Amino acid sequence: MTCKRHILVAAALMLTTLPLPIQAQQSSGKITIAQVMDAMDNAPRHDHARQVLTAYLSGIGETAGAVLRQARDSGLAPLGCDGSMSLSWDGVASALRSGAPDASQWQTTPATPIIIADMLARAGCD
Repeated sequence: MTCKRHILVAAALMLTTLPLPIQAQQSSGKITIAQVMDAMDNAPRHDHARQVLTAYLSGIGETAGAVLRQARDSGLAPLGCDGSMSLSWDGVASALRSGAPDASQWQTTPATPIIIADMLARAGCD
C-alpha cells in the first residue's frame, strides 16, 4: 500500500466519526466537500462550526504527519518531503474548488482525499 493510501485510510477511519453541523446529506459515510464548505461559511459566525472545522483540519494534518512518519520509519515511504505540510482554511477551500470545480458534485465528493493530496503535493511528498 502506498504512503498516500496509508494516510487516506487512517484519516478516513478517524474522520468519519466527526459530526459536522450541516445540511448536506452524508450517504457514503465520508465528509463531503459540501460539508466542509458549509462549515467554512459558518465558522466566522458560529463557534461550533469553527471548532468542528478546526478539529477536522487538525485531525487531517496530525494524522497525515503521523502516518507519513510511520511509513517512512517502516521503510514504506520516501525519506521525507521537500517542505513542511501545512493547512489553512483558505488553502483548503482553494484545493477543494480546484479538486472538484463542479459544485453540483460537492454533496457526494469526499473532501479528505483532496485536502490530503493537496497538502502532500505542496510539501513535495509526491
